[in-house]
Amino acid sequence: MCDCKKKYEAEIVKNAQEQLPDSTDHSAELQGYVMGIQKGTNDIVQRQAMQVVIKYTAHRKGVSRQKKLVQSVMASFCMFCGASLK
Repeated sequence: MCDCKKKYEAEIVKNAQEQLPDSTDHSAELQGYVMGIQKGTNDIVQRQAMQVVIKYTAHRKGVSRQKKLVQSVMASFCMFCGASLK
């Protein structure tokens, strides 16, 4: 498992401190990560994920309604370095 999330968050904080020298308490958190349990080992792992919004019109009993379904798709590889996240 790579440590890209930590590295990029630290780099973003460093850049913010340089660009905003009169500010304090800089922090950064990359969004789009989910926690899960790895199959077989029961280890808790952090993987990148992206939300998918599916919109559709449901037809039921003569009534049509707009619906929305929100799901997450987990990545198999790190989007930064390409390392396997399995």
